[in-house]
Amino acid sequence: MFNHGQLPVLQNRLFRSRQSAASMHLVNYDLRIEVRILMPELTERVFPSPD
Repeated sequence: MFNHGQLPVLQNRLFRSRQSAASMHLVNYDLRIEVRILMPELTERVFPSPD
């Protein structure tokens, strides 16, 4: 299981990467899809639908 203490470290690595903005966007998008699939009721509170 992934340790939440590692999250800032992973984020720092992404920000320092050459395509940091694109990387963060893709990571956020992937997380959004996972949350939508796993927890649809939570998704509406965290990521309200645009429509």
